[in-house]
Amino acid sequence: MEHPAGGWCGVVRNGLLDLDDLSLPPLPDARALEAGSHGFLAQVGWKAAVELLGKGTVVQREQRILGLGRRLIDGLSSLPGVELASCDDDAHRSGITCLRHADGAALHQGLAERNIAVSLRLGLLRVAPHCWSTEEEIDLVLSTLAELLE
Repeated sequence: MEHPAGGWCGVVRNGLLDLDDLSLPPLPDARALEAGSHGFLAQVGWKAAVELLGKGTVVQREQRILGLGRRLIDGLSSLPGVELASCDDDAHRSGITCLRHADGAALHQGLAERNIAVSLRLGLLRVAPHCWSTEEEIDLVLSTLAELLE
């Protein structure tokens, strides 16, 4: 097998003094495919994400997301000029809530300026809470929208 370009973890080495020696031979096994240092910070983040998603069942996460979406939908009804553009039927609704307003782009900008992440898609504001989102964050979206609409 011809050795592809590899990193310092995939070659026969004699300590750290030969790190700049590009002529070192590849290791004789699968370690030859190692590109370099392992992404330890990525592994820490991955571990935290897996632990977070491992809390509760898929059904529990779905119920949490749909509950946050219901909280958002119920709160939108008091906002002037805001129209729900998503399905309101709990049997068919997703965790994503889209809303329509005549000046959706300005609302999107105002939310972004306050570090509230929503998307602007085809003129609709798209709010997509997940299982780690909180009720307080949903309430913040609603209160900020109310403030922007004054």
